[in-house]
Parts: sequence; structure tokens; C-alpha cells
Amino acid sequence: MKKIVIYTLITFIFSVFASSCEDNKDNSLYYPDFTWDTGDGEEDEDPVTETSMRVATYNLQVETGTGWTNRRERVAQLIRDYDFEICGFEEASWEQRSYLGTQLASDYQILAYGRDTGNDDNKAGEMSGILYKKSRYTLLDAGRFWFSETPEIPSNGWDETNFKRFCVWGKFKDSKTQKEFYLFETHMPLADNARKHACQMLVDAVSDKAKDNTPAFCTGDFNATPDAPEIATTICQSGILKDAYREATIQHGALFTFPSKKTRIDFIFVKHATVLSTRTIVSSLSDHYPMVIVVEI
Repeated sequence: MKKIVIYTLITFIFSVFASSCEDNKDNSLYYPDFTWDTGDGEEDEDPVTETSMRVATYNLQVETGTGWTNRRERVAQLIRDYDFEICGFEEASWEQRSYLGTQLASDYQILAYGRDTGNDDNKAGEMSGILYKKSRYTLLDAGRFWFSETPEIPSNGWDETNFKRFCVWGKFKDSKTQKEFYLFETHMPLADNARKHACQMLVDAVSDKAKDNTPAFCTGDFNATPDAPEIATTICQSGILKDAYREATIQHGALFTFPSKKTRIDFIFVKHATVLSTRTIVSSLSDHYPMVIVVEI
């Protein structure tokens, strides 16, 4: 895929330029490993059908990291270039959420909340949300809950004392298939005990809302690798959710989503969906690589 090769080269050049023009006091700017694995050494197109969906996950990296003003236009362009139809995102400031909402307004709507208050405003704290193509998807219902013993109010849970971790969810209708589905977007706790409880809460929420054969997607930064018990057992052996990366017969791109550690901690889990392909996009615009899947519901 020539576009992807060109895009990768452009983003690498951009990262070099950005490092020379930004005072990177927090040392967050780095040069990722551009490991690439397409299986046959060639760039392949993603499989598509008349009704297939492109579902993505993207940790935007906080505004205080690699300079947002230096990368924001290219982040918006990446979303367009890879045709994210619906995307869960996390680690966004109000400015980042507002910029993308404005820059992409011709094609996309954004559902977002801040973890500190649960509101969608400049005092809500770090934000998670769902960006979706308004020409295809209609938002039917939405909400959020916190990973804590008091999930209905902004709160810390268990041993995650520094941050209020939460989940944003939306119920959508697809105009192409007339099917309804849910998307749950999350940024999981760093603390082990809290993350284990949070993963179980996520599974329970999917089971409660996306009943019977209703499709669902769970996107986000899970701060855990595929072999962690909360991923391998709590989620993947729940009988409800499956790891899209493992379900796909075609896997494009990098083998990991967090290049500084060469680990896969960003996931898209699916319920009642057939995954046609996954693509992990090699990009230096964040400290995480975005991931997009092609899927049928």
C-alpha cells in the first residue's frame, strides 16, 4: 500500500523535525522502532465488503507529552487517511478533544467525558471518548462509569489512588446494516488490583448492556499485556469478548502498540463480530501506535 509507506516516511521526518523545534523537558519525545510485519514483505490492502466496518483505538498521548501543536494536524490526517469509521480514544486534554472535534467536524461527531467530573468541558480532566462518522452511525444512548466501588460517581478504585479510571460507552445504529451495537472505550488502571477489578467490571457491563446477540467492541489502553491474567482469563475466557488481534486471519503492521517497551497493551475486543483484519499503524505521533480492524457485525 503506497499510501502507508509514504505516510510512515512522512511521520518519521516529522518526528525528527519536531525534536529539533520543541523543548522536550519531560523527555517524552523518542524515536520508535519501525518494526513492520506484513507476512509477505509487501503492503497489502485491508479487506473490505459492502457492510464491513473500520473500528479503531488510539491513545492520543497527553498534551504535555510530545508537543500537541506540532502533531495535531497530522493526527487528524491519520484518522482520515486510515478511514477510522468509529474510534475509541483516550488520554486527551480538553484542547485535544476540541481541536479534533473542530478539525474533523465535516465527517465526524465526538462523544467524550472527562474522568474527574464526568462532564464534557474544560474542567472535566483527562478525557476519553468515541469519534464516529456521522454519515454512517447514529448515537442512540451513551454514558460512563468509574472503575471503583462507587461506579456512578467520579472516584478512585482500590489501589489506583492517583487517577480516576473510567469507561465511556455508546450505543449506535449502523445505517448500512440497520444493526445496533455498543462501543466501550477505556483507559485501564496502572495498579494491578484495580485493573483486575476493572476488567471484570468491563466484562459485566458488556454482558449487561449488549445482551444476547448484540455486537459490541471494547477499545483502549489496557496497561496490560496479552498474557496478563486480567486479559488472558478475565476478558478472553469470559465467553463474551474476544481479542480482535488473535481473531483476525490477516494482521498488518507492527507486532506491538507501545513501542518504547515493544509490548501490545492497546486492544480491541469484540462480541458477536467477525474480524477480517487488523492493522497496527506505525506512527510517531503518539507514544502508542493506533490500531484499526476491519470487521463485520
